[in-house]
Amino acid sequence: MIVSGVLLVADDDNQRCTLRNGTLKVSEGIITEIHWDEVTPSADFGGPGCLITPGMIDAHLHLPQFPIIGAFGLPLLDWLRQHTFPAEMKWHDVDYARGVTQAAVEDLLRVGTVGIAAYATVHHEGTKAAMQVVDQAGMFGVVGQVLMDQNGPAGLLREIGSLIDNASSLCQDFEANDFVRHAITPRFAITCSMELMQQAAKIAKSFNSHVQTHLSENTDECKEVERLFGMTYVDVYDQAGLLGPRSLLGHGIHLDGKDCQRLSERSSIIAHCPTANRFLNSGSMNAATLHQHQVSIALGSDIGAGYERSMVRVAREAVLNAMQVAGGALSCDQMWYHITAGNAAKIGHPHCARIAESCPANLVIWQPSIEWMIHPTNEPTDRRLDTLMFNWDDRWWRRTLLQRGSKNQVTFI
Repeated sequence: MIVSGVLLVADDDNQRCTLRNGTLKVSEGIITEIHWDEVTPSADFGGPGCLITPGMIDAHLHLPQFPIIGAFGLPLLDWLRQHTFPAEMKWHDVDYARGVTQAAVEDLLRVGTVGIAAYATVHHEGTKAAMQVVDQAGMFGVVGQVLMDQNGPAGLLREIGSLIDNASSLCQDFEANDFVRHAITPRFAITCSMELMQQAAKIAKSFNSHVQTHLSENTDECKEVERLFGMTYVDVYDQAGLLGPRSLLGHGIHLDGKDCQRLSERSSIIAHCPTANRFLNSGSMNAATLHQHQVSIALGSDIGAGYERSMVRVAREAVLNAMQVAGGALSCDQMWYHITAGNAAKIGHPHCARIAESCPANLVIWQPSIEWMIHPTNEPTDRRLDTLMFNWDDRWWRRTLLQRGSKNQVTFI
């Protein structure tokens, strides 16, 4: 298979992306050759006027919340009670869970997202069905059964032993799967006892699993955590053993210097969700402060509080948020890197979202309506990446190609 066009290429040393003409040869799902500075009109996919990107990666979303995208006008805790929890209770029906996940996967693939770090619900069989759908679609990443044992509706609370048994079972079921793995997923501190969080941390360590949870999204939430536990949000997770290099912490808006220093020491990752933060009026993350303390950042849509499925649109919001809060701490070429190779590494699949020889051919073909956006010009490449991001139109999408290599190859067209 031949794929050709203007390629979005990762620069790992500078954590940025660049644009370069090129033609790819794909054999048994792997990029085997790259002919730089060549674009062929006879390619199987792409050709002159086409942009070829790696598949996009969403580092924080909620599969059961796709049906409530746009439930507007409430702060976080009220939004959870009135919209989110009722939507998640429906996942007791495994067929319903499977159907919602299938629709979500189709939505994501059509905006170029091929990898996810996703929350399911507390329902064990519904979560297992969702993971199977994601795997069968050819996507990759981590999915977690949500853990909750307090301060929630009775239909979503479970006994600690049952939750830990469920989490262990899913880690075992998906441990050997190189593409979809189970993430230990305590929802957030308000709905989890310290005992549950400590048990969850032990399971994560035992299976070398990712941990997903939420951190410091809303000021009322932060106050409630301190009331419940008598310590700061970051200290709660640190005492529970949930902080580490495989910990994906959604939001991280209301953090002080001491919090950031602790997160840096533990090498934990903040999953920045700018569209969701705006939608729920939760606040604005200060990227400059996190960078100052060397806290690693990933990028997530946080669907369904997030209203954008497209990671390019989420990245654009992150750039604007940083400009308003921190005078421009994030650039477009950095954000292109975050939503491809950068996010992929943070969810445990470093080779699955980059254009390079020997990497899986997880590729998205786009055809911008204005060709000069991607053609070689006298402008530096970062200026062209700015132009692309701020003119982005999901209708440019033509194909999403998912490749897992000769043993397990999936192509979505």
